Amino acid sequence: MHNIPVPVFRSYMFVALDFERDSWRLINGTRGVASLIMQGETPSPVPEGIVEDLLDLMDEGGMIRFDRNLREGQPVRVVSGPFAKAIGVLERLDANGRVHVLLDIMNGKVSPYLNHSLLEAA
Repeated sequence: MHNIPVPVFRSYMFVALDFERDSWRLINGTRGVASLIMQGETPSPVPEGIVEDLLDLMDEGGMIRFDRNLREGQPVRVVSGPFAKAIGVLERLDANGRVHVLLDIMNGKVSPYLNHSLLEAA
């Protein structure tokens, strides 16, 4: 299995802005910028903690590793969603942070694809 780097947010760039201090309207006129994502008349802020969480997942080479604390074959527990509290085995990780898990549910095996953020080591 080869890991191929892919953009997490294709065509997006995050910028830190102070709406009181920064001339944010100039960004839309910058070469290569289509437009800021707007919420009414002002730029839409990224929810607090998102960028910091992404930075925490970044490796030494600047790549975001969704699989940082997970590995194939590892027992895992689903922490939220319709399969919450189910225990299973992590079968496969992909470059976009999705995992293929084999879960033991109702005396049978279920094999959903989930987001890595829904799992913890069991």
